[in-house]
Amino acid sequence: MFSLRRCFRLLVSVLVGLVLLGLTVLALLHRATPPYPQSPQFSVSDDRFVNSHPGLGPSFGSARSSEPAPDGWPRRPWPDNITNTTTPQLLTPSESDTLAVSWLGHSTYLLEFPHYRVLIDPIFSDTAGPTSWLGAYRYRPPGLTLDQLPPIDLILISHNHYDHLDLPTLHRLSDRDAPHIVVPLGDAPWLTTLGLQNVTELDWWQSFAPPSAPDCLTAHFTPTQHGSARGLIDRDRSLWGSFVITYGPQRFYHSGDTGYSPHFAAIGERFGPIDLALLSIGSYAPRDFLAYVHMPPDLALRAHADLQSQQSYGMHYDTFRLTALGFGEAIRDFTAAKTATPPSTPFDLLEVGQTIRLPLTRTCSAPPIPEV
Repeated sequence: MFSLRRCFRLLVSVLVGLVLLGLTVLALLHRATPPYPQSPQFSVSDDRFVNSHPGLGPSFGSARSSEPAPDGWPRRPWPDNITNTTTPQLLTPSESDTLAVSWLGHSTYLLEFPHYRVLIDPIFSDTAGPTSWLGAYRYRPPGLTLDQLPPIDLILISHNHYDHLDLPTLHRLSDRDAPHIVVPLGDAPWLTTLGLQNVTELDWWQSFAPPSAPDCLTAHFTPTQHGSARGLIDRDRSLWGSFVITYGPQRFYHSGDTGYSPHFAAIGERFGPIDLALLSIGSYAPRDFLAYVHMPPDLALRAHADLQSQQSYGMHYDTFRLTALGFGEAIRDFTAAKTATPPSTPFDLLEVGQTIRLPLTRTCSAPPIPEV
């Protein structure tokens, strides 16, 4: 028994050592990313990227989530697993003037334009972490499996946290579809080193027009209030952000991870009104320090107004247990916040796997997408 216990401890020590070694190697790869002194977001003195509004600290906003938890642990239990009840209704070739938007879970959204498919922050792994067994467990499956996912033309990554930049997913899609991948400043060099191709990095307010549809669709990288890290020594060595996708005169927004700050008003001033906004509403507990980087529902309602959004939907909740937030609590707090302060334009929640359709006011000349 003693020898078995000793062997088990030795095995655990070896595994932990390998994980730490892997994290260090990844961090060194990321740390080797050259500095970006030309970027207004890069602090040369700190040797890292910084938020534009550091004065808006953790206590920004006055509302609190209900049912406080003195011990800091989830206030409501998470089920062992969750079954989706809705399946995405993908765009068909005959829909030449329609945008289909499907929520695939967490922050992953599929936007199907008549001539182009865009996938934002895709994660299809069972764990959000450096390995398949170390990280945040996935309680809810994605709305589609990777095999069910239609061909992807463009992938947008808001930042490099594991629940938004999932390497296994990117490698699978890159091998299968060869999409263009747009990432924040600082992420392209190490992703290219790991074998990914067609990677473009952007600073805030920079844009990328896909080569196959340059006249109708453009992705604009816009600010957020958040951070980045993949390992132990690479905090904020790459940028973080959100995306506005313009399709002719229409604007579609994905917030990525973010706290509430004046950046929403700046985006609304430059691109508003936003036709459709996808806004993070989870992972904000304990609020006293996490609300700075994860927007609670009441502040998401303010962001919705700042963006001049005509229709918003929530995301980033009830898939991975990342913080002290209990299962279903984001939905409950969102409902309470809407009741207390009804928005002037719709802000709703989708089921994972649900698809909504919006009319497009412009038709592009690229060939239509094939049937799948």
